[in-house]
Amino acid sequence: MVHLVRRSGTTTLAGAMALAAAAAAVALAQRQFAAGQPGGDAAIGLACAATLPGFLLGWFVSRQPFSTAAMGAAAGLAGILIRMVVPLAAIGWASIRPPDAATVAPAGYVLGAYLALLATDIGLHLALRREPLRPSPSPPRSGEESRAD
Repeated sequence: MVHLVRRSGTTTLAGAMALAAAAAAVALAQRQFAAGQPGGDAAIGLACAATLPGFLLGWFVSRQPFSTAAMGAAAGLAGILIRMVVPLAAIGWASIRPPDAATVAPAGYVLGAYLALLATDIGLHLALRREPLRPSPSPPRSGEESRAD
């Protein structure tokens, strides 16, 4: 059996910095939309607080080294779950407690930040994907075939 191992390194840090930069760009863009509106700063703060930590933690979890294909899939699924839980809870909370008509609705800002960071995260996974390490050159034992899982 061949064990796949994916290294964690500079691409993980580069991805985290790109996600933080994307979150800053989203916050600046949302600031332009909410300029002068009551509740705008609170909506932008909620959007950043609900999306960026989950995306950073999800990025680090999904980029951890793994020794089998099953562990690699589990890390990827755990990263997806981490990215989704807090923003969905924030959107649900903001939807249950609708703001006054004169204030900014925070659910839209959370959704906008989530979608922008999701697009960034997907792009980073495509751009910074890594190939598995080559298996060690050990000869197959009798009766076994050497194959990659």
